[in-house]
Amino acid sequence: MSELRDMSEMTRIRVARSDLVLPTVIYESATRIFSALLASGKVTDENQKSAMQKAIGMAVELAIETDRMVDKDSGERGHFGLR
Repeated sequence: MSELRDMSEMTRIRVARSDLVLPTVIYESATRIFSALLASGKVTDENQKSAMQKAIGMAVELAIETDRMVDKDSGERGHFGLR
């Protein structure tokens, strides 16, 4: 999990808001990841905010990687402008 890209790198990826793999998909993924962290006892009052940020970062990373994998053979730009 520590191999996730630094979120500052996210600013280098051009994201057209209308193409953002439906923000609700990222929201749903982030809430499921956060729920799993919560259920596993890894979320405390002290780290709740950082755990939410981690869940959101993981959800965005999943969306980017999914987009990249789905579009890699098509030669077209994905939702995030990546090839």
